[in-house]
Amino acid sequence: MSFEVQLSTNAEELAKKFDKDVREIKRFLERAVRQSTFLVERGAKIKTPVDTGRLRSSIETKIMPLQGTIKTIVQYARFVHDGTRFLRPRPFMKDAADEASSEIQGFFRKAVHDALQ
Repeated sequence: MSFEVQLSTNAEELAKKFDKDVREIKRFLERAVRQSTFLVERGAKIKTPVDTGRLRSSIETKIMPLQGTIKTIVQYARFVHDGTRFLRPRPFMKDAADEASSEIQGFFRKAVHDALQ
């Protein structure tokens, strides 16, 4: 079982709306995806409860064109994140994504602004 957060966008749709070159818009959007993904990863690692450090060290990021994924493959990650009837939830991934949301919006606003210049 894995637990992950994904960020993605569609440059072709944006390019059509603004009559711009898709490659140019993709370049700016990919930067925003990369910045956003690493921001959430950093926040998740800070917020991850630590006993042995295994859960925190298992958090990894994968960047693909216009998509970033932050995940952990540690079997017990979901139980820590969502809680059980014996363990209170500690939503380290969700909290990191929520806290980063305004900064992520800023990354994408800047990407669109720069792409349209």
